Amino acid sequence: MTVKSIGNYSFCGCSSLTEVKISLSVKFIGSFAFSDCKSLKKISIPCSVHLIDHNAFKGCIKMENIEINPYKTNFENDSFSECALLNHFIFGSSVRSVKKYYFNRFGQIKKITIP
Repeated sequence: MTVKSIGNYSFCGCSSLTEVKISLSVKFIGSFAFSDCKSLKKISIPCSVHLIDHNAFKGCIKMENIEINPYKTNFENDSFSECALLNHFIFGSSVRSVKKYYFNRFGQIKKITIP
């Protein structure tokens, strides 16, 4: 059995979670799926993910590294808001849109790369 989506609130508040690697079978990450995972530092999101819903990673205050290889990914409002330690974010060449409040409360962000 393969996982095709990560539903709303699936891992919300998992305080011990430090790293997430999402498989190529996943197409959708739901609202608040990993929000308030206070220890989450690194996440790898493959090109198969077509939608990261609003607030999916909100409040991941220790997030330092996001590896994202978006092909046709749409990012909804506040997808990564309040990830205070994130300091560099690279968008893939095929990102279609970045919604409002996307970088809301990114306290340490120093560099954003948009091809």
